[in-house]
Amino acid sequence: MSDTRPYPLMDTAETATYLGVPAKTLAVWRVSKPRRGPEFVKIGRHVRYRRDDLDAFIDACRVVQDEGGQA
Repeated sequence: MSDTRPYPLMDTAETATYLGVPAKTLAVWRVSKPRRGPEFVKIGRHVRYRRDDLDAFIDACRVVQDEGGQA
């Protein structure tokens, strides 16, 4: 997927679509202690996500099954 924007920042709606989760889930993750979701950037009152951080979050959520099919 090629990004033509000069800066690879995504808003909450774009991030929700990218991760396949509701935008409200991202909001809950941002305020949970300990924080559970992907890292984010605050620019003033605006929340943005870097594509690299989202990909790292996806990689960290990866579950590998063993030979018996157990996760």
